[in-house]
Amino acid sequence: MTTTNDLDAVVVDHAIGTRGRLTIHVASAEIRLAATDGDRVVVRTPNGTPLPDRLIVEAVDGGLTIREKEHGLTFGGGRRVAQLEVELPVATEVAIDIASGWLDAQGMRGEQRYRLVSAETRLRGVAAGSS
Repeated sequence: MTTTNDLDAVVVDHAIGTRGRLTIHVASAEIRLAATDGDRVVVRTPNGTPLPDRLIVEAVDGGLTIREKEHGLTFGGGRRVAQLEVELPVATEVAIDIASGWLDAQGMRGEQRYRLVSAETRLRGVAAGSS
């Protein structure tokens, strides 16, 4: 896994394979997922800043998890919204949990699970049977 914050604003670049796993479990987030033909997950922030300190990135063979340091989803007083732009292989297995914010997913074909409490969702060109 490569973790940087260079001119291209790449925060995480990790090989997960063409059928890897991505899990994001955060309280407040704006997440944009875009499918690619590669075998890597690339995470950026729109403004080139590092991820908020409250987030932990865990990279393993075939997967990547981004989660809160605390356990469980909470509505947090004064927490900043985590803004993430994620490129990932088209057949990636995706599990997203957000308490508030929005999700925009495009082109995903792998198994998908989206659990959102108070969030806008836009799914474009995703595989049938995703939820």
